[in-house]
Amino acid sequence: MASNGGKIGDIPTDAMTLNRFVMEEQMKHPGASGSLSLLLSSLCTACKATEAAVRKAGIAQLYGIAGDTNATGDEQKKLDVLANELFVNLLKSSYQTCAMVSEENEHMIEVPVAKHGRYKVSYREGSGEGVGCGPY
Repeated sequence: MASNGGKIGDIPTDAMTLNRFVMEEQMKHPGASGSLSLLLSSLCTACKATEAAVRKAGIAQLYGIAGDTNATGDEQKKLDVLANELFVNLLKSSYQTCAMVSEENEHMIEVPVAKHGRYKVSYREGSGEGVGCGPY
């Protein structure tokens, strides 16, 4: 089959993904350690896992209130609790974070020294309001 500009029908076959973009940008900086790229990849995975959970929420009975309140006093929703756990576990296992802050947790989440990285991350999982990262 002949090349047709990276598309078959209306479907792109050479799509620019977040990971591809990050890696291409990292290659422009020979001194880059790759730590930010790994962190962004973990954030991307956490978002994808959360999105998959949202799609299955009805079947998995993940709608509704979890029965507790978060740090801001709001009732925690089951999906928020699940999303928070996904973010915490995926960011810890990236070995790129040292601390995380989320409205679902009353206190800062400190990463064990064995998994310490250089970034502090704040996020609001499930709310669509974004993630903030920065080296310390």
